[in-house]
Amino acid sequence: MMQLDVYDGDVRIDTLTLTNDTTCLGRALDVDIRIEHASTSRKHCEIIRDPGSGAYLLVDLKSSQGTHLNGARIPPNEPQK
Repeated sequence: MMQLDVYDGDVRIDTLTLTNDTTCLGRALDVDIRIEHASTSRKHCEIIRDPGSGAYLLVDLKSSQGTHLNGARIPPNEPQK
């Protein structure tokens, strides 16, 4: 299992445990992790666990504000380690 730290600026506000192979984040009611913020798209991004390697990948779902990994914006629909 993976833990996801949620930050508001530099302050950690929550820690979530990911138990599914695919976890969708966004504002929509049918996502796995709901983020109610104006800069978050309805289906913003996914975290996917590769069953072969066990590695976790982050995928931006063409969100309007973009998804950042380690401070850098990632391209949409291109899984990032």
